[in-house]
Amino acid sequence: MENHLKQTIVIDLGSGDTKVGLAEEDYPSCTIPTRISCDESTPKGFYFDQSAMSSEECTYPIHHGIIQNFDHVESLLEHVFSKELCLKPQDHPLLLTQPPKNPQRDKEKLAEMMFEKFAVPALYEEIHSVLTFNAAGRSTALIVESGHGVTSVVPILSGYVISDAVLRLDVGGGDIDQYLAKILSAKSQECEIRPEEARILKENLCYVPDRGSAEIEEESYLLPDGRRVVLGQERVLATNPLFQPFLVEQYDTPGIHEMIFQSIFKCSVDLRRAFANNVILSGGNTLFNGIEDRLKQELETRVPPTMKVNVIASKDRNIFVWRGGSILGSLSTFVKNICISRTEYEEFGISVIRKKCANQF
Repeated sequence: MENHLKQTIVIDLGSGDTKVGLAEEDYPSCTIPTRISCDESTPKGFYFDQSAMSSEECTYPIHHGIIQNFDHVESLLEHVFSKELCLKPQDHPLLLTQPPKNPQRDKEKLAEMMFEKFAVPALYEEIHSVLTFNAAGRSTALIVESGHGVTSVVPILSGYVISDAVLRLDVGGGDIDQYLAKILSAKSQECEIRPEEARILKENLCYVPDRGSAEIEEESYLLPDGRRVVLGQERVLATNPLFQPFLVEQYDTPGIHEMIFQSIFKCSVDLRRAFANNVILSGGNTLFNGIEDRLKQELETRVPPTMKVNVIASKDRNIFVWRGGSILGSLSTFVKNICISRTEYEEFGISVIRKKCANQF
């Protein structure tokens, strides 16, 4: 079967954006928002429209990495195959991505959708961190990934995950958008900022300051609707939830710096130095200027002085998950030895997903 199949399709289905393309490529061919427009006048009551901006017009079917509405995800994938890639999914193996510690239900229902609705010939689902590890090209790495909805820390040694040291926090870029919108709207009640607009301001003006840094220059930005918004303290306040998650969620949980420290010290003593020296940042929520320096400073105050800390922030880290999928999907053994074939699915049913896509950490 595999000799007749075309290139593997790689889909990084994220809470905020979905990255799509064909294996063997270095970059996804398109990145679209993971959102659906609501319209009761349409046959389904919803449709895909990436131009919709406001929360009144659209809904996000994936929240903190977990699918809330599979019908909406199906509609988005129909758009991906027919409009973005312009190909037939039944001709291509498919690789999907999942955050660590996601419900098994998501994997199984996605697989069922792909085989039953889209008739894919072969499928595999892999964890974000493992794919980032593939893209990073290192034998040892502590993968620190932060996207729109999930932040995770996963130590990997020679391709094997140290599952006891995997940590996950359901705080990401979407939470920062809402937090920034809240503090800006509170600052000036005449100027209400929506999360979608806050995201634009965040990506252009916000950064992570050094420990103890006090000086912050005011900067302004012109929003698409013509309003000019000035940010001062908000430029750094916006990124605080990464280090102080209690600002945006109900519970007082460790920040990203403390998660890294805890993960390192959950590993055996002989591995800690290697992981501290290979902290790899991944995901769009790690693109803030200054984040690698701040993390290094925070870690150096916690680890022994003889332990070297190295935080690696590659330019393309926002596409590391997709690129790792492209690398995996291009392997000559991918379809035959790694994927779940349609024949296996028809013979064993959904139980084959638990067997062959078992990484849950």
